[in-house]
Amino acid sequence: MPSHSHMHLFSGLLLILALTVAALGSADAQPPPPPLHSLWIYKGGAIGEVTSIAVSMNIAPFKAYVIAFSHGVHSTIRKPQLLHPIHILASGPFTTINTAIHKVALPDEKSLVGLPIHLQGAVSDGSTWLFTDVCTWLIAPRIPRQFTLANARKDFPVQPWDGNARVTLADSTVLISGGRDPSIPSIYYRRSAYAYDPVRSVSTLVGTMNTGRGGHVMEPLSDGTYLVVGGDSITTNPLAEIYNPQTRKFQAIGAVPYFLKNPVSAVIKAPGTGREYVLLAGGSQDHSDSPTARAMLYDAKNRTFVKLPDMARQRQYAAGLAMAGGAVLITGGRDANLAVRDDAELFLLSTRKFYPWGKMTRPRCGHAMIGLDAYRALILSGADQNGNLRDMEFFDGLQLRSYPLPHRLHIGRFRFNPVVLADGSILVAGGRFSGPPIMSRIAEVLTATGSTLLRPIGELHPKVEVQALKGGSAMAYGLSTVHHLK
Repeated sequence: MPSHSHMHLFSGLLLILALTVAALGSADAQPPPPPLHSLWIYKGGAIGEVTSIAVSMNIAPFKAYVIAFSHGVHSTIRKPQLLHPIHILASGPFTTINTAIHKVALPDEKSLVGLPIHLQGAVSDGSTWLFTDVCTWLIAPRIPRQFTLANARKDFPVQPWDGNARVTLADSTVLISGGRDPSIPSIYYRRSAYAYDPVRSVSTLVGTMNTGRGGHVMEPLSDGTYLVVGGDSITTNPLAEIYNPQTRKFQAIGAVPYFLKNPVSAVIKAPGTGREYVLLAGGSQDHSDSPTARAMLYDAKNRTFVKLPDMARQRQYAAGLAMAGGAVLITGGRDANLAVRDDAELFLLSTRKFYPWGKMTRPRCGHAMIGLDAYRALILSGADQNGNLRDMEFFDGLQLRSYPLPHRLHIGRFRFNPVVLADGSILVAGGRFSGPPIMSRIAEVLTATGSTLLRPIGELHPKVEVQALKGGSAMAYGLSTVHHLK
């Protein structure tokens, strides 16, 4: 480990979370109907607070419910169940048809913070019992920062993990394009694009792409437009296109050498001239899900693509980050043998080639990288061959090596998008998980002193995704609601 401390490694990006005094939200908004066989936490989740837990069984006229918890859960059977000893948290009659929302007061004990509690609901018709899925819950400390309901999301156009692409525009709206349409039985990707206005909490159709896309990228260019390229599609003639926020139109700019799905992408500028390029590398190619080493470069001035030499190896679910001198650091990923890699490589714009560039402390795929300065990056979470990872490391691009950091996340996450907030702290939420169900809507904030849990995002479904908002805040959306970080 270098002589400077880990606190210094975080300097310039991670600040101590400011715990400002603010009133907690008013009365609960009425949630939309929960899905079948569900148990979910709607509001709260901090020590000493009252939280709302709902149990739902929408298949028969049940009369009573019980909510139980334990600190262990069976993970080897198809439908996990609680391990003994099991404790009763709440019980009572259904107050609405097959759905009950029960308020539970949590003990004011600091020892509960971060403790995994497994919840399960049971309902009875008077003779038999039927059980919900297990919900895993991490109790948060009592701090003001939390996600609050912004919109019941009746008009929100996309769902988490459907392959849509998102970018925050200069006018503070969030542009959302493509994604799989769940209303169509076969795999069908939308052509539509929407702008979400976080002030009015409404989304508006703003254009139509020239082809449906899922797993594509949208990269901001210095002229105010956005490059839209890649992804999976029903087309056999892959095109790239440019979105212009002023005209709200997509302009096709011709065919691309490769149609890459979920590639590493980065905007880079040539040293000296400042000429703008976009690198796209790895992911999977065409309509397959096999890792690829293919790479291509977009010239923003001429609006043309060129093929690049392949990367050192195939990389799927790798992470990429633009660095100084027209370079892009690419770490980890999964190769053609589905082995998770610990090595890194560097793309240099000056030579238009890839070079081996050191190693991480461990193999990772589906991880995230955040730039600390022109040469160094913070690497978060991801997964290896055995499942999700909670640790983090510091990659020094000058020394071509990585150093472990002492802090860990509360939840290991795979394929997630962290958000750097206005105070320099990092919001981590969403992602995919292995093992027993752990809600991606449990958010945490990372600072130089470690990770702090937030109250659960009040979404009915475990899947959520987060997106940065202008001004250093964030939004989260699930299958049924939109929330803003306050």
